[in-house]
Amino acid sequence: MLSLAYFKSEGLPSSLEEIPLEYFEKAFDWLSTQAGLVPNEYALLGGSKGSEGALLLGSRYPQVQAVIAFSPSSIVWQGIPSKRFDIGKDVKSSWSANGEGLPFLPYPSSIKKLDLILLRLRKMHEEALLNTEGAKEATIQVERIQGAILLISGERDRLWPATLMGEQIMSRLKAKGFDNPYEHIVFNSGHNGIVMNKDSWRKIFDFLKEHFA
Repeated sequence: MLSLAYFKSEGLPSSLEEIPLEYFEKAFDWLSTQAGLVPNEYALLGGSKGSEGALLLGSRYPQVQAVIAFSPSSIVWQGIPSKRFDIGKDVKSSWSANGEGLPFLPYPSSIKKLDLILLRLRKMHEEALLNTEGAKEATIQVERIQGAILLISGERDRLWPATLMGEQIMSRLKAKGFDNPYEHIVFNSGHNGIVMNKDSWRKIFDFLKEHFA
């Protein structure tokens, strides 16, 4: 297993803004040279912002043969600057490719500093999703993933509506005739609670054994 940092580390962006997907491509290339590994057959596991990245990478790189997403996102969101209170200034995408930011859904223009202080984060994301045209443009094309998909969300998530976005992903896969296994499991927990849930990990290991062994 490789745990990969993608910001706030040496040589990487200092914030969650315009993270270059090419960085992960280098990781794939490095893995393909490692003894004992099957080259170009990888499973990605990401949580929260990492789930956004994992699903996005899966939709763009055929080396990704399975994706497991904790607290999944159905779209590419606006990036998060180093100073969170500057979230409405000089808005950028979370991810980039070929030197350009990917289409993203911005947070509502009505967001206030007090919203961040009081952690009204789920409401902020829910309001942003009402921008249906913007959400459509920023939707991750999960139907392009070349393998199985497992989504795990908590219905009491206070950071963003992960269960709703997980259902959006499921609906898109069904509408697009996705022919690989896909599943969404919902727990009665919060954003981080699902990661600590033993049942989550049992399901993940069973899922990988069945669909990625």
